[in-house]
Amino acid sequence: MTLIRSYTAADYKEVREILKEGNLFWAIDDTAEALERKIRENPGTILVAEEAGRPVGNVFVVSDWNALIFRLAVRQDSRGGRIGPMLLQAAEEKLRSDGRTVASVIVDNNKKALQRGYEALGYVPGELYRWMSKEL
Repeated sequence: MTLIRSYTAADYKEVREILKEGNLFWAIDDTAEALERKIRENPGTILVAEEAGRPVGNVFVVSDWNALIFRLAVRQDSRGGRIGPMLLQAAEEKLRSDGRTVASVIVDNNKKALQRGYEALGYVPGELYRWMSKEL
């Protein structure tokens, strides 16, 4: 049975590994302190899929200035099933509860199969943008 729940600080090590497996870990933004700050300032914006007491997936949600779903990642040994769509649905529900009517996802431009999967779920491709960051 899969449980979708809010992230806690105790999940950090597992979530970090899930992000790394998905090539989504960003050392600047994904520190334990940064994730703790995110959930303290915006509770319920990191969701975790748990099976048998172990995190197997996660998704991050931004809804304070725009409706954005990102860092959706599932452990390699749990991919291809229902966990990704369950996390996406939970993120969409969170955004709806925040009054949002449109959601955007960030998808690797090189992952065409993943893009097709999002399209099958009703997402429409946007323009091409490059994400750039700078450590402050």
